[in-house]
Amino acid sequence: MTIEEFYEQNKCNQFFDEQYYSSEYQDVDDFYKKHCEANNISKKERLYFHWATCGIKIGLMPHEKELYHICAFLLEEIQNNYNFKDRILKILFNLIKSTEQDPHLHSVEKKDYYINILKYYIENVELENRIQEDAFND
Repeated sequence: MTIEEFYEQNKCNQFFDEQYYSSEYQDVDDFYKKHCEANNISKKERLYFHWATCGIKIGLMPHEKELYHICAFLLEEIQNNYNFKDRILKILFNLIKSTEQDPHLHSVEKKDYYINILKYYIENVELENRIQEDAFND
């Protein structure tokens, strides 16, 4: 899928932090860069495309791990890209996963913090046209 095809069905999340993303994951800075510069595609759109198509699968975060950023980003994803709710589930999973091989979260307190965010999110955010039984069919 090209970046142009991607943006036919997706909208760039306004809370995606391209500065954080490019400084935290420096190897992505050249991704699609020449093509996007030649076609007037912003750095934010280019790196959001990378995150949505590649980065999320390997656990890259689209912003700093702060409560405000997490909630704002997720709400924007629901509003603009609800048809791709696998991204929403994957980012929540990336926040709380931790194994000995991949110590994503360094402490139990940090993990509990993210689990509480997830609980808050589930209890307080209504998903578009969603009935209770649909939650078990994802």
